[in-house]
Amino acid sequence: MMPLSSFRKFQPSTNAGSIFTGCLILGAVLATGCGKSEIPPGGSQERSLEKIILQTEWYAEPEQGGFYHALIEGYYKEAGLDVEIRQGGPNSLAPEKVATGKADFALARSDEAIAFAARKLPVLVVMATMQRDAQALLLHEENPVQSFSDLNGKTIMATPGASWIKVLKKSYGIEFDTIPTDYGMGRFLTDKSFIQMCYVTNEPYYARLRGANPKTLLLADSGYNPYRAVFTNHKFAKEHPDLVRAFVAASIRGWRDYMAGDRFRTNAHIASLNPQMTEEFMNFILKTMEKHKLVEGHREQGEQLGLVTAERMREQMKALLESGILKEPLPLDSFFSDAFLPVELRDGQKVSSTPTVALTEERHSPDDLMVRGPIQGFQPYQHLYISYRELLKLPAETLVTDILWLNQKREATVIYLETLRRSLGIAELTDFVLADCRDGYQANYDSVVLRKNQPFMVLQFDGLPQLGEGQDMGRYLYYLDVRNENGLLNPEHKKPYGVTGLEFTRRQLKLEELYRGTFAKLPPQAARGREIYVGACLSCHRPISAPFGGTLSNRNLEVIAVQAKYNRQYFLNWVRDPQGQIENVAMASHPYPDELMDQLIAFLEKIPEIPSAPENGLRTP
Repeated sequence: MMPLSSFRKFQPSTNAGSIFTGCLILGAVLATGCGKSEIPPGGSQERSLEKIILQTEWYAEPEQGGFYHALIEGYYKEAGLDVEIRQGGPNSLAPEKVATGKADFALARSDEAIAFAARKLPVLVVMATMQRDAQALLLHEENPVQSFSDLNGKTIMATPGASWIKVLKKSYGIEFDTIPTDYGMGRFLTDKSFIQMCYVTNEPYYARLRGANPKTLLLADSGYNPYRAVFTNHKFAKEHPDLVRAFVAASIRGWRDYMAGDRFRTNAHIASLNPQMTEEFMNFILKTMEKHKLVEGHREQGEQLGLVTAERMREQMKALLESGILKEPLPLDSFFSDAFLPVELRDGQKVSSTPTVALTEERHSPDDLMVRGPIQGFQPYQHLYISYRELLKLPAETLVTDILWLNQKREATVIYLETLRRSLGIAELTDFVLADCRDGYQANYDSVVLRKNQPFMVLQFDGLPQLGEGQDMGRYLYYLDVRNENGLLNPEHKKPYGVTGLEFTRRQLKLEELYRGTFAKLPPQAARGREIYVGACLSCHRPISAPFGGTLSNRNLEVIAVQAKYNRQYFLNWVRDPQGQIENVAMASHPYPDELMDQLIAFLEKIPEIPSAPENGLRTP
């Protein structure tokens, strides 16, 4: 059992003085059909990584889970970052370390940034980790206090100088006494009338273990609701804006996937760093975070994961001014910037939750593009259609691109997949795009490719809606390409032709069958091979009856797995020189190095033969 002295503590922020206190991968290789692939982490063309230090405010715990998830799942590495997460603890002084350049990023409350700005210290809020702060008041169920107004005349054990004390008194017109926290629960457990500061994700759990019947008043429900936020240094943000954007984007992705999906590896890592994090305790923390919508907030109120708004930061500053904590207003840019958030989260550029492009439920022309996703006003993932004329109304760009099958360049009118995603009102809900081709090929684009390589769809060549030569794909040619090829070993993998439909979804949701059951605990070599399969082979070789992957090849995942298991040399020859193994085969040659092939084979060796597929989470007919 966790000793009482080890509870998460509410540490004063010394530099803020008395103002505030507070506590892969689309991998390379092996594609069939069109022969398209990318570099996995650790691949032979891996770029150098930028060293980044993140200082947390407390020991490793699920309240920081999104950052550990981005680290463990390789999201930071994909973004070109070598991130070191340094654990906090008593007197960790996380924001102070950012202010003095001892860390690149730190975790703290957003109102602390205002305090630092008032003292001319250079910290900047760049994203939120929680829309709603986890700080609360801990009471016994028997205590008659039911609301913040009922605190009038009471005594609360809290961190001296905490900003919420003055704000509550001013907002509710009440008075209460405070006594300094002793960071324990002894007095609470022996006194039914005792009230103390807590984290709603921590102390209630241990109070119940000790036989108490606790209840809480979440401070976020009081009307004063700072973010839990990520800070950086003004100078660092000015000199390295791309690194800040990359860190923010990878962290948001980490948080989204940590809250939505398989957390086994991440929680195991957290437990290895902090043995007090038992499975039962972590489950309590996560359920509490979900119950109170701490991370994602209330969507109906405009809150979203990662979002920080100028309006809400101004409201915090106003509350601090009215309560006398802050003496004079400060320029917003002295403590906050949304310039490093993904574009759809920036103030004034919020993505509409409703489509801004006309959709129909039936196909009226062979030229209509099919789209599906969590689109408001329709059944989730219902087949919907956009006409060619409607696509031409979207913001477009003209550029020169290659036409692979003609081996020539043409001027093209294009729309970016991000533009289409925003026009459907689902940019903040999705991070994975699947492109279905009429021949059964299925290309996929994860959040890194969407952001970094900027895939687009060609609507016209040389101002004309039809090419009239080369391929028989119907009147209009829907062909995908990428704006840049950085990090793509074989860019052709992201350039499918004859595209008839696009699905906008969540990667973890769509591919969950490859990550659950025994697949959740793959050895590192096999896990790397899985990302190679997802990034390349999956486009043609889908698992049997799985709801994802291409069908261009009649050799599904289980078939090529048998080849890799029982005739390794034949499999290597087939990948590297398919024409030499099978007459008239359409598959292109893939002369990839042994290291990458070993990773792929390590994954394929874990695939069960067809009768035992359900044991590993793969559906059967």
